[in-house]
Amino acid sequence: MIIDFHVHPPTNQFISTLGELFEPTVKYFRANFKVSDYKSFAEDLKNEGITKAILLPIISHLKGGGRIENEHIKEICNSDPDLFYGFASFDMNKDYLSELKYAINELGLKGIKIHPQLQVIRPDDERLKKVYDFADKYNLPIVIHTGITGIGANVKGGGGLKLDFGRPIYIDNVASEYPNVIFIMAHFGWPWYEEALAVAYHKANVYIDISGWSPKYIPNVVIRYMDSLLQDRTLFGSDYPMIRPSRIINELKQINLKEQTIKKILYENALKILNKL
Repeated sequence: MIIDFHVHPPTNQFISTLGELFEPTVKYFRANFKVSDYKSFAEDLKNEGITKAILLPIISHLKGGGRIENEHIKEICNSDPDLFYGFASFDMNKDYLSELKYAINELGLKGIKIHPQLQVIRPDDERLKKVYDFADKYNLPIVIHTGITGIGANVKGGGGLKLDFGRPIYIDNVASEYPNVIFIMAHFGWPWYEEALAVAYHKANVYIDISGWSPKYIPNVVIRYMDSLLQDRTLFGSDYPMIRPSRIINELKQINLKEQTIKKILYENALKILNKL
């Protein structure tokens, strides 16, 4: 079994969400992106070895940005419910709490995704307390982008994205207030990875995922924590379609991690979260 905790849909909504930043993002990742229908998307993940996939939306409040709609996520989940778990996004410029209630209670999505740099908000912003209160009430895990982002990379002005919103320490501020909410720091917060490790080690309700990274480039201190103090709170994620899951899986098995650590990262830790949903 392999659970990919960080997957995006390779559909036209993905392209339109990033707008002018789509091509630079593909270039940054050196990705071979192609639009897929739902069946081909699912088959590709299964061929990559994925048993279950957490399907994450994206929303951008930047000029020219768009969003992957929650309804779109639900449609894909319905096409293969044994494979996909869908998470929800929200529009800070609208009645975002009502939007989340609809996504969870009516559409049946299972968690929340926040991209602070695209949504132009710090994770500890007071406006997000409604989101965290809602997640606390309904036992919803929250995936939050941390660290640098490939979106806007190597573009003048970074496409308007501010990296500071991706600092892991802001998640520490909210994880202390919401001890029953599981916070997953995507991409382990590079270049603030030691900050991310400290937050995850100190707060038992905080996890890291390794999505978006070839394991051979993951800093050694992160590898050491993955194999020791954080072996129970590290999740496998790919950032598909930007990176092939099989590449990360194969490299993960070549970096001298304990066998039990690999099992925990690839599926056991994720199962602990999914079994509560």
